[in-house]
Amino acid sequence: LNSNSTDCHVYNTGATAIGLAAGDHSSATRCSVRTNGPVPAFDFGNFANITHCHSESSGGDGIDVGTNSSVSDCNVTDAAGEGIGLGGYSRVERCIVQNSGTTGINASIHTIMTDCIVDNSGGAGIDADDNSIVRDSVAASNGTIGIVGDQHVSIINCTAARNGEDGSSVDTASVIRDCTARANAVANYRIANDCRITGCHSDGGQFGIASSSNDNTIDSNSTVDATGAGIFLTAGGNIVTRNTLSGTVFSFEVGNDVGTIQTTPVGAGPWDNFAF
Repeated sequence: LNSNSTDCHVYNTGATAIGLAAGDHSSATRCSVRTNGPVPAFDFGNFANITHCHSESSGGDGIDVGTNSSVSDCNVTDAAGEGIGLGGYSRVERCIVQNSGTTGINASIHTIMTDCIVDNSGGAGIDADDNSIVRDSVAASNGTIGIVGDQHVSIINCTAARNGEDGSSVDTASVIRDCTARANAVANYRIANDCRITGCHSDGGQFGIASSSNDNTIDSNSTVDATGAGIFLTAGGNIVTRNTLSGTVFSFEVGNDVGTIQTTPVGAGPWDNFAF
């Protein structure tokens, strides 16, 4: 408990040893751990503060912390497990995670993630549990979904590109706003029910925006060159307004409230959609 590690460098810790481990209310600053066994490189308890640290080639997770913790300005490369794992009520910011075996950043409930880059994870890039926020981050070339949000999650000003499944996918009552997605394998954006997606851009992918649920607001988005449909809805009860689609089509189930689809803004109404 209450330990502070500063300017530590741990290498080749063996088959089972953790690189740096500490209990609650502990911190690590400017520390690095390389090639430890199948356990976390950094394994800290609740109320931890990890900053300016580096994990390389961990045989387990890169950085694991408990609840009410902060991880900032860290770099995790080639972890066999998760890159960064956080307990609830935590914050991660300005971190770079590359080549993790499973999820890049895996955060429990009520967590804020900002200014992070996650590339080439074996699973999802960023996985945010209920009531969390992901902002100003990039998820690219991950094995499954770029950014996953459970219920009541906000994804704001993020980029998801070339991921193996969806770009960003959220569960009930979530928000995706002012994001960019490109060339994800299935849907660039996927929303469950009671969600709002607005101000987002989609380029390529099978679907630009996809949903099989209802009570969603899909407003002021643009989609380009989807191979299937720009907006693909397989349930009714959604509202679709002020979107633009180029080189692709709308595909709606009966029962959605859709602004008139126009081909030119000349004479169009304020809530109309455009396809050209």
